[in-house]
Amino acid sequence: VPDDASVCDLPLEEVYFWQKRAKYLEPLSQATHDKAGQIQWSIRVLTLISSLKGEELRSAATSLRKLSNEATWNSKYLTILQKPFETLARGSLKEIYTTVPGMSKTLRMVAQSSRFYSSVDRIEKLVERVTLALCIRSVQEANPSKLLRHYRFAKDFPVYMPNFQGVEDNDEDYDNDDTPFDTLTLVMDTMERWNMCLSAESQQHGLHDDAVSKPKSSWDALNREVLLERVDYIKLRCEEIRQIF
Repeated sequence: VPDDASVCDLPLEEVYFWQKRAKYLEPLSQATHDKAGQIQWSIRVLTLISSLKGEELRSAATSLRKLSNEATWNSKYLTILQKPFETLARGSLKEIYTTVPGMSKTLRMVAQSSRFYSSVDRIEKLVERVTLALCIRSVQEANPSKLLRHYRFAKDFPVYMPNFQGVEDNDEDYDNDDTPFDTLTLVMDTMERWNMCLSAESQQHGLHDDAVSKPKSSWDALNREVLLERVDYIKLRCEEIRQIF
């Protein structure tokens, strides 16, 4: 992941990482395991003379194939999430709100079906990246400084915002613009929707299984209390700001 990548881009960068790795490793793996190629010929020759280097080369080729397979499958699974992750990074708050349910279902599918993203550690880190990006986007929209620069506020208090003088309610650039109150409400609804999406599967699992049973998949074993701590905090702060507005 690039050092200058923003928090909002981290889920997308994880997709790009596997796409690039698959692109780089696949031709190397194919060349290494080509029976008529030089690598396999060298392995056969070194094996005939019982050389330790031959075993090392064989082991390296096997490891390369495993890495290539992992990257290829992870790229296929996570590419499904590329579009919702792009919306999360650059889309509007309304688009993000609409994307959340489908994105959570896809994440759950990846956790349940993917061979390499089946561990709790790996899927939890991805969900944490998504949660952090969602929180950052929400905080950016709910920033009181930004809300106070809203053109509706400027029309009522032109002395603070002289650049907005002359803006009318029917102006095309502002006709569909939400009020600060609406924006805060949408942020709260988005936080609540993400909370419900992450919690629903866990609650359903708890209702139908015994308390001592193991989670069905890594998705059921996510530490939701930690993942949703920031989400609940942002929702609470937005509610306080909304009361002021």
